[in-house]
Amino acid sequence: MAQEKNSSLKKMLRVFSVTVKHFFPSMENYFRKVSDPRQVKKTRYPLRDFLWTGILLFCCRLEARRQLQERLKSDETEKNLKKILDMVGLPHGDTLDDCFCRIQVEQIEMVRTQMIHRLIRMKVLEKYRLFDRYYMIAADASGVRSFDTKHCEHCLERKHASGKITYYHPILEMKLITSNGFAFSIESEFIENPEGWDTNEKMKQDCEIKAFYRLAPKLKMYFSRLPICLLLDGLYAGAPVFKLCEDYGWKYIVVLTDDDLPSVTREFTTLREITPHNRRIMKTADDFIREYSWVNEIEYKTRETSTTRSFFLNVLDLMETKPEGSKTHFRWISNLTVTIDNAHPVAKGGRLRWKIENEGFNTQKNGGYNLEHCYAQNPNSAKIFYLLLQIACIIMRLVELGSLLKQSFPNRLGSFENIAKKLTEAFLYASITRSIVNSWFERHVQIRFENTS
Repeated sequence: MAQEKNSSLKKMLRVFSVTVKHFFPSMENYFRKVSDPRQVKKTRYPLRDFLWTGILLFCCRLEARRQLQERLKSDETEKNLKKILDMVGLPHGDTLDDCFCRIQVEQIEMVRTQMIHRLIRMKVLEKYRLFDRYYMIAADASGVRSFDTKHCEHCLERKHASGKITYYHPILEMKLITSNGFAFSIESEFIENPEGWDTNEKMKQDCEIKAFYRLAPKLKMYFSRLPICLLLDGLYAGAPVFKLCEDYGWKYIVVLTDDDLPSVTREFTTLREITPHNRRIMKTADDFIREYSWVNEIEYKTRETSTTRSFFLNVLDLMETKPEGSKTHFRWISNLTVTIDNAHPVAKGGRLRWKIENEGFNTQKNGGYNLEHCYAQNPNSAKIFYLLLQIACIIMRLVELGSLLKQSFPNRLGSFENIAKKLTEAFLYASITRSIVNSWFERHVQIRFENTS
């Protein structure tokens, strides 16, 4: 029984370590570009160990810094980390925090950027593109931490009717979304007030849309040649976003509600009645009926200083009827021309935006990653922990959805949280040798993912 248990734990370590090595063989080089803020001669662990420890905190879904010592640290763990990741050891959570206070946030962002570039070069995400061309990137904001008292000078404030003030720190995320369940963080922008905002009556709080205008140039700079289709909610339905996408050569699919762009909605309603050929009705295998209707090139005028600028928008409407008769209505605006042949994939792209909420924020908040936990009081350290969480999610999603895990555990391990628990147990108790680990890395492997398009 003990031998069988050890065999299972070794399989889990192999799946994790081979997945990391297969997709990110240059991870060590990514880490080397992060400047070490410590006095190196007085350090016990290299900076690489600090970064890997922060990532493992989230890969194993330990939920708090103190759990590193309580649930992961052991002599066997450090031996396994040495053999697999070439780590000297596992630094204490408080030591981690102290180091992260001084690491440059932009350099950790660059580690993530290099990882995404690597996945794109490997064509891991190629088969999930819209029209076999556009990588779908969803943008959305979410709360990360909130406090009853002011946490720092950058806190946003929300005043309640009772007079109570909540201080909070949200984040704007851009995630690369795929139909099979990937939601990889590609860029992040921390939404926070600048210094002195509360004493300057003319200065407004930071917000999601301001953060978007800061984040979009970063996305263009680091992924300048990537064909992109942005998936956005109704907040972004406006001329500034349309202009930005035109300037950057991006496509977009934006949710259109009844309160957004009323002139466009009115014209769509009128023109739809006189364009009956712009219709398509589909019945799915599970008896859902989907009725698509669309109108292309609806003019939307906006005034810029003394001139008027026009945008020509394409509107796609979907009414979905479930087998029991209930209906769900969707509507989007896009700069993709809609036809009878592509109405379905355009709508499917628009509906994929919810994955940033589900596979993205919801999984990170309620699936064991504990996104809303205050991993650090220091603002800089908190940002580093946040970015390492995003890096860990990239790694674990590749592990969880990859064919290597399914081959190693054909009877499955249950939920994704169970996979993380199995990984923690494997680091703690698996008995492996250097030769065994070397044999894992010497074998050529192919890791595939399902295509659910």
